[in-house]
Amino acid sequence: VKYCPWRLKDGGDELPFLEREAVRVGFGNTPGGARRSGARRLSRSVLLDGRGSVFDDVVANFKSLKTEIMETVLEISMHAFQDGAKNYFKKRLWAKAAPDLDNALDPASHPFDLSADIADPLAHLNDRLTLMERTLNADLFAKFWRKLAVQLDAYVFEQAVSKHHFSIGGAYQFRHDMRGLLLVFRSYTAQSELQFKRLSEMCRVVTATAGDLAQLRPLVANGAKAKTSLSQLGIHTLDEKQLKTVLAMCIG
Repeated sequence: VKYCPWRLKDGGDELPFLEREAVRVGFGNTPGGARRSGARRLSRSVLLDGRGSVFDDVVANFKSLKTEIMETVLEISMHAFQDGAKNYFKKRLWAKAAPDLDNALDPASHPFDLSADIADPLAHLNDRLTLMERTLNADLFAKFWRKLAVQLDAYVFEQAVSKHHFSIGGAYQFRHDMRGLLLVFRSYTAQSELQFKRLSEMCRVVTATAGDLAQLRPLVANGAKAKTSLSQLGIHTLDEKQLKTVLAMCIG
């Protein structure tokens, strides 16, 4: 879908095809309506100044096919992840992942494993990305993984904020699981968190210290006036409504 349009565009600049297109559209007719005796009397430079190519319709079909392939592969990939992770998002409360973790002085230092319900979906996602990298050309694959990351960011964020609450330990477990998601895309970008902006900021909020949360809540109440202060705390993407929702999820 990349080579064929390029080759057709290149071939369309050849004189025989330029002449054919000129005849088809009537390029070179005299004002009186009488056509010059053959388009061959027109120079190649004049023909190149004309609009269109004999292959324009075919090239347009290839572009449409490229878009269709992208949308189909994205849809299949998203459905596969959603089906695989449905048990993970059935939870209503991410509670402590280990005994006494919610009461630990430093839950961030606790060693975490991936949640069982998200491990397989992430492994299958990694396999699908590897397959697409081998199947699609470099340009199409770059567009694919970026669009997939954006859709996953929106989906996981919506699933989390619409259904769940977090204890302290549960918040750190969720953050660890989401780091697993970001790690899947680390092969394609050194800063995968930039593709998952809302999710990254959400994890930053739900694992914030009690002092940081106490500082965040009045800032959110001040709305737009606190935008600079929120930016200093690393909150750039979440809007006021989303941030209020995320803060309400923290019960630890």
